[in-house]
Amino acid sequence: MTNQVMIKRKRLTCILFLVLMTGLLMPLLAETYVQDSAATFELRTLSVKSEKQYTSRHTVSHNILTSEDFKILGVSTLAQALPWLPGIQVRRGKRGEAYVRFRGFRQREVLILLDNIPVNSPFSNQFDLEKIPLEHIARIELLKGVSSVLFGAGGLGGVINITTKKALEKLEAGVGVDVRSGHDLKGVPTGKSAELSGNFGTKINNHRIFTAGRYVNSEGFSLPLAFKETRYQEPGTRLNSDRHEGGVFASYYHENTKGTALEIMGDVNGGAFGRPPTIGHRYDYPRYERVDGYVDAMLNMAVHKRIQEGLPGFLREINVSGAVYGSNSSSEENRYSDDSFTEKKRHYEIRDNTAGLLLLGRLQSGIGILSASLIGDFNVRRIEGRDDELVDNRYESLALSAGLEYSKNFFTQFDVTAGLAANLLFPLLGREKFGRANDPDKLVMAEMCPQAGIAWRPFNGARVFANLGKKTRNPSLKELYILKEEVDGIPPSLEPEVSWNYEAGVDGSPWAWLFLSGTGFYYDITNLIENNNTTNLTENIPAVATFGTELEAALSSRVGSFSLNYTFLSMAEKGNEERQEMQYRPRHSFAGRLEMQLPGQVRINGGGRYTGKQSFYSYDNIAYADTTVEVEPYFIIDAGVRVLVKQKLELGFRIYNIFDIFYEESYALPRPGRTFSFQLFYRIK
Repeated sequence: MTNQVMIKRKRLTCILFLVLMTGLLMPLLAETYVQDSAATFELRTLSVKSEKQYTSRHTVSHNILTSEDFKILGVSTLAQALPWLPGIQVRRGKRGEAYVRFRGFRQREVLILLDNIPVNSPFSNQFDLEKIPLEHIARIELLKGVSSVLFGAGGLGGVINITTKKALEKLEAGVGVDVRSGHDLKGVPTGKSAELSGNFGTKINNHRIFTAGRYVNSEGFSLPLAFKETRYQEPGTRLNSDRHEGGVFASYYHENTKGTALEIMGDVNGGAFGRPPTIGHRYDYPRYERVDGYVDAMLNMAVHKRIQEGLPGFLREINVSGAVYGSNSSSEENRYSDDSFTEKKRHYEIRDNTAGLLLLGRLQSGIGILSASLIGDFNVRRIEGRDDELVDNRYESLALSAGLEYSKNFFTQFDVTAGLAANLLFPLLGREKFGRANDPDKLVMAEMCPQAGIAWRPFNGARVFANLGKKTRNPSLKELYILKEEVDGIPPSLEPEVSWNYEAGVDGSPWAWLFLSGTGFYYDITNLIENNNTTNLTENIPAVATFGTELEAALSSRVGSFSLNYTFLSMAEKGNEERQEMQYRPRHSFAGRLEMQLPGQVRINGGGRYTGKQSFYSYDNIAYADTTVEVEPYFIIDAGVRVLVKQKLELGFRIYNIFDIFYEESYALPRPGRTFSFQLFYRIK
């Protein structure tokens, strides 16, 4: 059988599976408008309710962070919170944005969901974690291993499922202030910043309204005192690290007595920020780049229905959710001639528009739970500006995903999950300019992804689990049309990334005061898409193997808690002695935290994070002796105290990087030194 025939059969199979899922979900969605049930119940929000639909999370490793955890950590953004969890690394590259990695996979291989809606950019598959204020977030669930087929394409490394805040049963309101600063050798404050935040929520009859906002004004961050002046950076405040941005989040939720709920969520953020230039001796021509203005807006509307009456005898309950969403993003990005930021060398105006549809269905019966999903996502990106010549490019894509998942509990001790997903990508525009019409079999990328998992609970609070499955990610438009080398005017095609994921572990609480967890994982990856650092173009690496382990322990009592986790990671190309270790994948990392409750509503807490050495390959991502650079390991400690006054006023003081350690997450991009933070939050109600 020829390769062309196999591709066509694969594509046809995916399309037939999508048609089947559409036929299954559309009648159920229509039923939500005609089914009448007299039963009343406490219907939680779509984002919380839908977690029950993702039943495969019982057979994979996962971590949960709540709004209370954010306070304990003393963090203000998602990027600051995630590195404390096992297997997760956050680093800032040359563009200044914060990107997360799961078990060595880059952020474009991590699926990010906001109230179950995918927010990864269809153009680049990236998302800046600094743009999600924690004031908006109630809960974060991080799923590793195979995760669920219901989430759609991507997520080779894992899934971040973010649940936004909703109004409670009573009126709530509050305002907060966070002031931060470093210092120089003379004790003069440097890298000063201030953040204002507030929220308001109320419930009127069956209507819940919640809104939150924040504004950040930062002149940048302060470098460690040990930093030595270079040609491009003086001691003190990091060059071009300022941020000035703000945003407003609002949600509306309504439920009626017939079991139907409506939820609307909107989010608008905007501002400007700089991208600190590299300062290493290997970089003789640093880039002075700024995002001189951006506006991101998102609007989601969801309907959720729970049906319990009038069903056939074999069905116990039907849950159906439908959501439509859209987003608009515009930015002005400039590159300047020098650090005066006056003369523009390059100028771009970038606009992204995305519209999508999400359908979820869940049927519960005596023989198990059957869940299905259908996701469609259409994206348009327009880039205008001036580089060496005028630029006016437009890119379009349509992505479709469908998933079918079955789960069953046996003898109250065993959970079994099996699923199948179909993922398709249609690059709609840009192919004529780049000659892709000469390769029609690559215009539609299609993959089928099976998965299975099992969990055994030998006693209450303990779990032994294992899972395996296939995950895929189609190349982004950026990788297809911009970061590819042309041959006779035609760029060679990129193949979709394919990973077979294997995971097994055990976790539980043998005693109420102790939690233990251990997980091992192996990923067999084909056609991993990596960046070639010489040409800044992308390429498929034929075969990559990733394996490792994660260990976690937590102790808790009435007076405090202690947690510790360790991660070992190995990610290397198969059969290539010159590139045995992939860059920016630390082999060893651990984190630990301690919190204690003192008399008088006083809590003290602190923690430390260690990241082992990392390789940086300055040419072709290949470890030649004269081009390999090791990013030094680092250990960062912070500590703080929180005081609650009369249940309304909360005061906090924290020191980040107490010992003022010089460290880099990426080569030649130093991170903040010792920073002092004073926090205040007042609950009006």
